[in-house]
Amino acid sequence: MKLKRNRIDLHVHTTASDGTDRPEVVVKKACSLGLAAVAVTDHDTVDGVEEAMSAGINFHIEVVPGIEFSVESAGEMHILGYFPHQCWKDSLDRISRILKQLQQRREIRNHQVLGKLNDAGFNLTMEEVKKEAGGKIISRLHIASVMVRKGYEPDISMVFNKHIGKGCDAYVPKEVLSPEEGIQIIQNAGGLPVLAHPFSLALELPALQERIRALKSYGLAGIEAIYWEYSEIQRQHLLHIASENGLLVTGGSDYHGEYRSKSQLGTGAGDLWVDEILLQNMKESMARATHMRCR
Repeated sequence: MKLKRNRIDLHVHTTASDGTDRPEVVVKKACSLGLAAVAVTDHDTVDGVEEAMSAGINFHIEVVPGIEFSVESAGEMHILGYFPHQCWKDSLDRISRILKQLQQRREIRNHQVLGKLNDAGFNLTMEEVKKEAGGKIISRLHIASVMVRKGYEPDISMVFNKHIGKGCDAYVPKEVLSPEEGIQIIQNAGGLPVLAHPFSLALELPALQERIRALKSYGLAGIEAIYWEYSEIQRQHLLHIASENGLLVTGGSDYHGEYRSKSQLGTGAGDLWVDEILLQNMKESMARATHMRCR
């Protein structure tokens, strides 16, 4: 069934990081669902953007080039970056050197996680994990998927909860950018930095409001208020924070394909609605930004 044409999805992952659908497949699905636009926001990589942009032309749907960074925080903090459509290649060129460093850090962490699991008695090899990742950037999701496939746990969430999630024996902290660095990198590449799924910071509302105000002082442009997993009350709280602080609002399904089957492209758990007016607001903000320079 096709959705109304003004629905969009601004938070989607592909096989370029830890999703199970190729960029072209994600774009084709978005088109078949009737979405007006879809943003490709893979973790620490823009490798899937070019394929997605080409697919957008072929399937007559707008593709927003993006990325998702993990940044240092007591809770889990991710910063989404969205780049101007008219000069996305220039933006991605600017960010590529930083991405290589982040990918090297991720590779070291993957080996450390696998080593801890081996020490705990699990028979896992990096070759198996690389095969699971299909030649793309390896993440903990790929390690978890191999563990499920080999029968160590019934599902991926159990692997995270018992073995590789924060506080577990095989957990290895990720060496990440500071929030200021993440925001600055996106800005320097001509993009809009947006706080992803803000309640992941695990802060009470007053502390969350204060943290968002601090992030705005670094250059944060928006918050992902309409996130698939949030209740209507949570979304309203975040919309209020955005309004109070003059921040843009974004939203998305955080789609990962089979790795997170509870959230579907465009609709999340069924009640997600991200209106295309939010993308229009983002475009207007990028057009006004003095840091945006196209070749």
